Amino acid sequence: GVKRFILTKSQYSSPKKPDSERLKEKLISAIKQCKRSFLPTIVITDSIKEASRHINSHIYIADVNGEKCVSDKQEMCICVGSEGGFSNDEIHFLQNEHPTTLINLGKTRLRAETGAIAATTLLGVS
Repeated sequence: GVKRFILTKSQYSSPKKPDSERLKEKLISAIKQCKRSFLPTIVITDSIKEASRHINSHIYIADVNGEKCVSDKQEMCICVGSEGGFSNDEIHFLQNEHPTTLINLGKTRLRAETGAIAATTLLGVS
């Protein structure tokens, strides 16, 4: 059910830029393994503001202070931060630009990749 990945630099992320070709190869491998026929797009941006321009739905932000994951939305954007999560400024920016809900993914600290998988599962993305 995931249609697009938007990767962006945030205040706490590492300065290394993602390799889009490597990511595309991993996506192709994953859709073959899952027997899916749709290749999600990858968008790489340099800031939260730029990434926000690609979002046109309700945003769920993974945050330790968030609430239990519940959604009745057909379309949604799930935001999972880097090692340190999103800064307060980044969260406030997104909240001012889009309808936003902070969600808690549980007590365990997760890597960004694992957090994205957990969030899609908990929010019922199929």
